[in-house]
Amino acid sequence: MKIKFLLYSAVLLLITACSSNYDYIARRQFANGDYAIAIENYDRFIALEQNGAEITKAELDRAECYFQLGMKAYNQKKLKLAIRFMYLSNLEKADRILDRCYLQLAEKAKESDKHKTQNAYYEMIINNLDDSDLMPEVLFKQIDLQINEFSNDSIAWKRYMYMYDNYPKHENVARAQVFMDDYIPGYVEKTIESLDDSLEFNDVVDSLNVIASYPTIHKPDIMKKISRLYIDEAESNISSREYISADSLFRIAIKYNPENTKFVNNRLNEICNLFVLKADSLVSVRRIDDGIRHYKKSFTIIPDYEAAIEGIKKAEEFKVRIAKAEKYLAEGEILEGEEKYPEALEKFKLSYQYDQLESTSYKIFIAENMIKIEEDPIGFAKEIIAEYKNGMLFSRINKLENRLIEEYGDLVRTSEWRYMLSIGQSKYEVRYDITTPDKNYFFVWLVNLREKKVSPLNPESEKLVEGKLEEL
Repeated sequence: MKIKFLLYSAVLLLITACSSNYDYIARRQFANGDYAIAIENYDRFIALEQNGAEITKAELDRAECYFQLGMKAYNQKKLKLAIRFMYLSNLEKADRILDRCYLQLAEKAKESDKHKTQNAYYEMIINNLDDSDLMPEVLFKQIDLQINEFSNDSIAWKRYMYMYDNYPKHENVARAQVFMDDYIPGYVEKTIESLDDSLEFNDVVDSLNVIASYPTIHKPDIMKKISRLYIDEAESNISSREYISADSLFRIAIKYNPENTKFVNNRLNEICNLFVLKADSLVSVRRIDDGIRHYKKSFTIIPDYEAAIEGIKKAEEFKVRIAKAEKYLAEGEILEGEEKYPEALEKFKLSYQYDQLESTSYKIFIAENMIKIEEDPIGFAKEIIAEYKNGMLFSRINKLENRLIEEYGDLVRTSEWRYMLSIGQSKYEVRYDITTPDKNYFFVWLVNLREKKVSPLNPESEKLVEGKLEEL
């Protein structure tokens, strides 16, 4: 164990000595300006050194070497080489040289009409060096390039917004505005045209407000167009009877363009009557309280509006009738649950007098049927069969019998109509048979006395109901 420890210690001392040697050499080379060789020795030192603080210091010294190499290349106009060294340096001060390298390369590309390359260098600065003091100049140059060489106004507009957002007082904002004022009218029209095609109303208005928030001579015109959009949207809301929304939109329209005040006020007066129409529709679907609120909203335009007062009066009367109808209906349902159908029927009829609901009418229908079931279920079943589709079953049975008698004469045998209690509450099976030398016909239907419904229970009965006598 002692031997292993001694060997380990010896190796460690050797490594430490080696790393210290590389650091010493690198520092001397750095001091002498031999930056490339110094970098190699710093790399060796960093690879061997165990002390984190020493590694960090060496990394900073190596970064400074790269920076000095970059500056040497920059001063010699070897811009691409300078860029590589500055990236390797990764020091903050290197960024202040990188932007200048890219800008000079962009100018060289411009001189050679290599505009895509020129734009790429601008992009490098904009996307990677956002703290550059050259940014306003670069942005203006790219705006100029995009408009005059690429005819790409949309990118130019984005750069214009970025410039104003970050450098609002810079002189280049005013210079760029000259370009953008030619672009903005068309951009505004395209934005408006996109309404319903790709953008919603709020999206279009928001986009126009964004445009107007940047310096442009067209701001008054944009405000008028936004006002017109609000008016159009208000008119659309009127068509869909969204009067409150329309009122709000009209008032916003005035804020954007006070010249529309007279027109808007006239339309708001017309909305007063539309409130009443909306209220009428709500009351008609039994939203009484909502309807009354809408009647009252008209008072914000015309106090004591007569049509609204009359509407409120009728709505309140309707509300009282509904309450009475619900009271009688609840009483009827209790009696129905107790199987006191005659008493329940009277309550249901009283409820229907106050409020003619289809559901109440159905309650009356069921109660009347249950009374007949209690009095004479078989007689009621016969009545349902006889009345089913205006006596259709009897008529078609007779027609079939006559056809068979013509063919077989006295050999045709028929049964009586038979009514038998079936499985299930208030249900009967009704049967009728016809026999011939060649074929027997067995008809059977299920009669639901409570619902007064008749359902065929076999294929022959289905065909008879469907009138397919030729298939029988």
